[in-house]
Amino acid sequence: MTEITRRDFLFGAALAPALAGLQPPPGGRLLGTIPLGASGARRTPLNHLLGSGLDARLFTDLSTLAPQSDLVTPNERFYVRTAAPAFARTDPGELPPSRGRFGETSRRGRPSPPAGTEVRGIDFARLERSPGRTRVGPYLMECAGNSDPANFGLMSVASWAQVPGATRAGDFAPAVIDTAAMPIRVEKWRVSDRIEYRITGIIWGGSTPTNALSIRFRSGGPWLRVDRCPMPTSTLMWSLWTHTWRPEAPGRYEIVLRVDDPSIRTRRLDLFFYVREIEISEV
Repeated sequence: MTEITRRDFLFGAALAPALAGLQPPPGGRLLGTIPLGASGARRTPLNHLLGSGLDARLFTDLSTLAPQSDLVTPNERFYVRTAAPAFARTDPGELPPSRGRFGETSRRGRPSPPAGTEVRGIDFARLERSPGRTRVGPYLMECAGNSDPANFGLMSVASWAQVPGATRAGDFAPAVIDTAAMPIRVEKWRVSDRIEYRITGIIWGGSTPTNALSIRFRSGGPWLRVDRCPMPTSTLMWSLWTHTWRPEAPGRYEIVLRVDDPSIRTRRLDLFFYVREIEISEV
């Protein structure tokens, strides 16, 4: 009997909601998922805040994205590159009386905001109730240092409320992200009497939507057009694609993507930045 480690159990539990709604291949049975990343590499905990202040990190688990899910990242899973230092966080016992203490009544007779909803005098709960606010997004955000090949988890999609009259993110030109793509999950299926693998990935960035996506599994191997890559409705967030793969032999593979449109700039893909490694033990 194969021993299941605690890490494998937690990984499977996190994926369960995404896998539950998958459309199985005709006659197919899901056997599990294959982790992406170099063999023996240290696995960073995902969806969990590590460290604090300027050294804080939170890596979003991209493997749970699925066609039937909301592609906007929940707040508690949104990536963190650097958290607010301790001095910028509100401590009810340290606020000067002139700014109001939590639990007391402010000068205008309104209760002060509850703990956790104010940072340096910004009442986020009140802003959420402001009349005339508009919903902004969804927008994909990626840290320039998103370079861990085990997860590439410093990337998320956000949507937020915009308050009229305030300085807004929409007042500034967004950073330009080249078109890019990578796999985020590999599922192992038994279909009839053979094993096949279904790869789910994301494509994002650029100024022109494209579905001209090709995939390769080894250096020098053939490029294959991705089976199913719907035309993205927006380049401002990620879209999902899937590809069915039947490797010829067990072994170590490197999954690489490219865009087959020379008019679209793909500098990171050209440098094989988002290469994902995978170990296949059964074919």
